[in-house]
Amino acid sequence: MTNEPTASERDQLHPLALKLASGMERDYGSQVQVVRDDSQRWFAIEETSSTAAFAEAKGHELRVVPFLGDASLVRSRPYLVGLDEAWTEGVPELVADLRRVTTDEETAELRGHLDAAFRFWSERDEEASNAPRAGAVSNAAPAASAGGLEVELRHAGAISFSHANSRFPVISALALRDREFSGSSNVRLKVSLTCLGRQMAEPWEMVVPKVGAEPVVFQGNQVQLVLNPLAFAEIDERLAGEFTVDVETDGGA
Repeated sequence: MTNEPTASERDQLHPLALKLASGMERDYGSQVQVVRDDSQRWFAIEETSSTAAFAEAKGHELRVVPFLGDASLVRSRPYLVGLDEAWTEGVPELVADLRRVTTDEETAELRGHLDAAFRFWSERDEEASNAPRAGAVSNAAPAASAGGLEVELRHAGAISFSHANSRFPVISALALRDREFSGSSNVRLKVSLTCLGRQMAEPWEMVVPKVGAEPVVFQGNQVQLVLNPLAFAEIDERLAGEFTVDVETDGGA
């Protein structure tokens, strides 16, 4: 006889993950939504106004994005797995092993990270609804070109199942400009996301009637690249994906 847990038991959500999720539901009510799978092996916590998934738990692992705490302090915690590159620009993602949380203080600390991430998305959504649209894109490398046309794309650095499930925009901005200032008509754009040759999203397509010297800018909520949650659910590790922008004009690609 052995007391070793089965593979199925190891995949079950850690009790602390369930406790933290229940606490967020209790304290924030309709401001959060916990999306669960039927097998109790995974959940994501969304901030409802932005539909952003700011936490994800699978088995004994908890991810919180963005991490807004003291990095030097949290690096000394036994539960820390890493501060990974996040799909949210400029901030890392906290990855914690809940099996290593042994004190009430550590539990409270993780809850504090969840609270901070919730407030980030709640306040960001409120600011975005009141802010004017930007007219330019900065710090973006050219993604595609056709003739005198140039496209710049800003996108999330890392995308997971929770982001696909929450329908959060992964394109920050897309800008199209005519470098030769000749004026281009009926410019057709197509944005795709692939991983290992598989389509990870339904491509976004748009026809721009006229492009001149002034850039045409699409903000993230205008680029409706619909991610496929099932495709992301089949990925067990972080893999390299590729955004592709196809550009065609009446004169060709």
